[in-house]
Amino acid sequence: MKKLAAFFALLLIAFGVFVWQLPASVIAAFVPTQASKFVQLHRVSGSLWNGRALLSVIGVAPAIPVAWACRPSMSPAGVRCELQEGLTGAVTVDALNGSLHVERVTALLPVQYMMGANMGAASTGVTTDIASATVSPQTMTIKGSLRAADATYRAGAADVSLGEVSADCAPGADSRTTICMLSNRGGSGRLDGKINLAPTRANGNLELVPATGPVQRIAF
Repeated sequence: MKKLAAFFALLLIAFGVFVWQLPASVIAAFVPTQASKFVQLHRVSGSLWNGRALLSVIGVAPAIPVAWACRPSMSPAGVRCELQEGLTGAVTVDALNGSLHVERVTALLPVQYMMGANMGAASTGVTTDIASATVSPQTMTIKGSLRAADATYRAGAADVSLGEVSADCAPGADSRTTICMLSNRGGSGRLDGKINLAPTRANGNLELVPATGPVQRIAF
């Protein structure tokens, strides 16, 4: 009996050492499929528990440097990580429910987004402040805001100044989706819009009014 107990003790120790030494690349396995459609990790180094990488949002430059320090979580069963460097905040992975929860996430970075050669947007600095968010196969809820300074958009050959652009997001009435309202202050043009975010899709409409020229409406 003592030998059997010693065997299981050694087995548990070996398993613990194995898990503790897992490479950082396995963190991709904990990211829900819905989130991986929009977010990717590059140049991953370190371990699952202490590592760093470049985080990018599809179609948006540049990538954000991020480092993490993680520990096992019992409630919920999974992993809890503290984020540092270009992205700060806390992330909890619920392994049993396949969901990702984030808290107090902030970031500040320049942004450039291009949709072809003659359409896109840019900002000298976007401040992201997410109080909380949950992503799972059934849910995408975000409570927070984005503020883009010195924002411009291009729809043709010339850039149009929008000043400060704000996106304020909150969970929808069904508590499973997110509604983001867009507006701007200053600049030579006006922006109004609404974006609906769900686990498997995003849709909305934008209205861009330049100082001169026709109103541009975009639905997606």
